[in-house]
Amino acid sequence: MVLARAFPELFKNDEVLNKLCQISGGHTRNLLLLLNSWIIKEKKFPLSGESLQAAIVNQILNCFDFHLTSNPVKQL
Repeated sequence: MVLARAFPELFKNDEVLNKLCQISGGHTRNLLLLLNSWIIKEKKFPLSGESLQAAIVNQILNCFDFHLTSNPVKQL
């Protein structure tokens, strides 16, 4: 919400901002990771819902890829 107040031209509408906040779970780190991926995908402002969906999928795939390729037993 702070982003919308500071930069009202950043998001296409309040619905996409609400979805970003909801998906991030209110965690600043997750919100910023999604926002970064979203900006890289969209490459222009205001940010739209379609590219948010692509950013969400990208972050989920990156998370699964990390967990599937890392072996915690070897790290111990």
